[in-house]
Amino acid sequence: MRIYDGLLGWLIALGGGGVILGASSLPTPAGQPYGPALFPTLLGVGLVVCGASLGLAGRRHSLQRRWVNLASWTRSPSRQRRVILVPVTIAAYAALAPTVGFLLTMTGVLTVLMTALGRPRLETFVIALVTAGTIQVLFGGLLRVPLPPGVLLPGF
Repeated sequence: MRIYDGLLGWLIALGGGGVILGASSLPTPAGQPYGPALFPTLLGVGLVVCGASLGLAGRRHSLQRRWVNLASWTRSPSRQRRVILVPVTIAAYAALAPTVGFLLTMTGVLTVLMTALGRPRLETFVIALVTAGTIQVLFGGLLRVPLPPGVLLPGF
């Protein structure tokens, strides 16, 4: 898929404006001329400037081009299902993880995604279980990142 440079530039500039808008709501500590909004504001200004320059350059170079050109693989129904499966599994993780837990939900998500890519089910289940377990131990145990414990690991 190829997105027209002008369209992509203006989308980047719009995103930069959103970053600036979000950063403007951050509080400034008393007695300091700058605060936590400084870096996001600078980043947003950079995105607006770069996006606008890309948008203007794209408009100047090609007014006759289509905004989006889809590659030939996008016409394959099986590949379309695989692409759609990624946001569906992310939404399923967000919905299920707080109650079911990280370990079971991530194992299921990884199993579904790898199976959709054509791997054998037993192989994908083992890889998914080892991967989710490793992430649980490293992030949840060692780094103390709060992962949803769920029904399997209520005290972990």
